[in-house]
Amino acid sequence: MPNLSLVANLGLVFFLFIVGLEVDLRVMFRNVRAALTVSLAGMILPFGLGCAMAVGIYDTFASDSPISFGVYLLFIGVSFSITAFPVLARILTELKLLQTSVGVIVLSAGVGNDVTGWVLLALTVALVNASNGITVLYIILLAVAMILLLCFVGRPFVIWAANRSGGLQRGPSEMMMALIILLVLVVSFYTDIIGIHPIFGGFLVGLIIPHEHGYAVRVTEKIEDFISTLFLPLVAPLMVPPCGQLDLISVLCFIRVKNKYWLVG
Repeated sequence: MPNLSLVANLGLVFFLFIVGLEVDLRVMFRNVRAALTVSLAGMILPFGLGCAMAVGIYDTFASDSPISFGVYLLFIGVSFSITAFPVLARILTELKLLQTSVGVIVLSAGVGNDVTGWVLLALTVALVNASNGITVLYIILLAVAMILLLCFVGRPFVIWAANRSGGLQRGPSEMMMALIILLVLVVSFYTDIIGIHPIFGGFLVGLIIPHEHGYAVRVTEKIEDFISTLFLPLVAPLMVPPCGQLDLISVLCFIRVKNKYWLVG
């Protein structure tokens, strides 16, 4: 089902773009020390438990897999460590804790946990796709170059284009939405060809969209329903054995989709 797989992967790319839109790095930077402590505590224990489980799971089910035990261990540990950030935000909202100091620290820790987890997951995919250590280093350097380019060129360009198309206060115009979607596709294509799963390209573009005047929220409102109703339901039929490295990534994203849209939505 190559055509269905292509559409489903597009859905995953844009879903991670929406996740990136929900991450406001300003919130994390305002509470760096407390958020870092909570985030580390919230990642170390689940990571250790995941690694412990990975030992038994690998010996029982994946000992014949071409994926090395070290990469498998890292993937399972990271999978256990990633916070369901949309669920966390919804819980804080329902309990009316979002504007309190506790809520801000927990939300900041969740942001740090999410960003760190997805970066580690990108590293895991790079290790899986690489044939040797030099290739891994090459992939990491290309990824770092792309991140720097997005931060110092991509984000200022998006802000400039948003101001030229009507301003951040008025929300994204049709032309601006087309430009953002094109940027998502281009960056995702780049992450794919350097050996990292394309979903990380969508996530990175979501991070650079400005949050001033609720601009990122308005972008989310314009695209979220379309992605969640048309693209994401196609992910489930693709997650059938045998599972390869990209199927494992799809499973993890599917868990996040389930948490956000079915348990919470």
